[in-house]
Amino acid sequence: MASFGGFLYAAILLLLCIFHVGVIRGQSIHPTEANALNAIKGSLIDPMNNLKNWNRGDPCKSNWTGVICNKISSDTYLHVTHLELLKMNLSGTLAPERFYVEQFDW
Repeated sequence: MASFGGFLYAAILLLLCIFHVGVIRGQSIHPTEANALNAIKGSLIDPMNNLKNWNRGDPCKSNWTGVICNKISSDTYLHVTHLELLKMNLSGTLAPERFYVEQFDW
C-alpha cells in the first residue's frame, strides 16, 4: 500500500502538470506580430493557395503554414521565430511590417 506522503506528492505533481499545460495553452501571439503576418501575406502572390490558413485563428496556436513560434522568457506571448516558406511558389515583396516580428532574425 502506498504511503499518504507518496500519494500527496503524486497529487501535487499532477496538479502542477495540469497547471503548466493550461498556461501553455493560454499563450498566444503578440497582436503586433499577427498584424505583421497578415501584411506579409497581403504582399505576397500565392498562386497555389499555400497560405490559405493564414486567416484562421492565432498564427501560433492554429499552426499557420510555415509559421514557427516559440516562447520567449521575457514576456507571456508566443513569438514567431521562423518562417518556412521555401518551395511554395510565392512571389512578391515582403511588407515593411515584417520588422514588427521582433524575435525573427531578418
